[in-house]
Amino acid sequence: MRVASLLLLALVAIAFVPAARADGEWLFPGFDQNLSVTVDPVVPLESLPADIFLQVRDPRIFVDRAHITWQYLVPDATKYEGPFQAPFLPLDDLHQRFSVRIQQADLYPNGTIVAYQVTAYDFFLDPRVSDFRNYTVSGPVQYRSWRFDTFEENLNGTYAPKAPQPNEAVTVRIRSLYPEVTIGGANLYVTYQYFDNPPLSGGYPFRREGNDSMVVGIPGYPAGTTVTFFIVAWDLDGTQLDTEPVTYALSVSRYTNNPPEHFPPPEAVAGGLLVTAVSIPVLLWIVFRRRP
Repeated sequence: MRVASLLLLALVAIAFVPAARADGEWLFPGFDQNLSVTVDPVVPLESLPADIFLQVRDPRIFVDRAHITWQYLVPDATKYEGPFQAPFLPLDDLHQRFSVRIQQADLYPNGTIVAYQVTAYDFFLDPRVSDFRNYTVSGPVQYRSWRFDTFEENLNGTYAPKAPQPNEAVTVRIRSLYPEVTIGGANLYVTYQYFDNPPLSGGYPFRREGNDSMVVGIPGYPAGTTVTFFIVAWDLDGTQLDTEPVTYALSVSRYTNNPPEHFPPPEAVAGGLLVTAVSIPVLLWIVFRRRP
């Protein structure tokens, strides 16, 4: 009887234990608690379609698929055109970042209001639907193409700090020398080599600050790393321009704030020498004392 009672209590306890959440499902009931949505450019232009980016707020969430629904209202009109729909495309293998471009058969004139809604499904195909959001098309674009043939003639590229300390991030910024020419987009390609290890390469997309400027960050690397990067930028017609490679070295002799881990700190060296200096006479005294 006692054993039966204990089994009954165990079954009741198990029944009240909340089930663990499975990896890949939504963590919260609301759309914005699970996902973030951004628009690029921040101020969409008459001749520059908007890219919508979707990203999970927690890496445990897996988005199986997503789509956007939108409609638009041109100036002086009383009725929205649409709705239209397009799927998001994944930007990584983990299905945590997505993008979609709002296509437009005809250019939306300045003053057009674009209203859109995002629907996303988790690993178990449970949907989450956002509220309607909107942006207004504004800002005239006078030139779609670069004015000249080289990067330096069209764009100013800078990076700071010029002499970064180990593990200090570097900010790279590009700006159009002609504000009437909009930068279509840009990527930064970086190669870094730590001492004699094989070099590793990667890339980062620039994010837009305005129609004529973009920025990106290079992560900080430890002392002993050599970093080389170059920029590829394109105009609204897709014509690419690239820079010459730029290199900076986080050398041990030049930077002292964060020395490499395999170089012992001066305190450790001094402490070791002190211990050695004290221990040797003591050992000699013990040896000679034991001799007959």
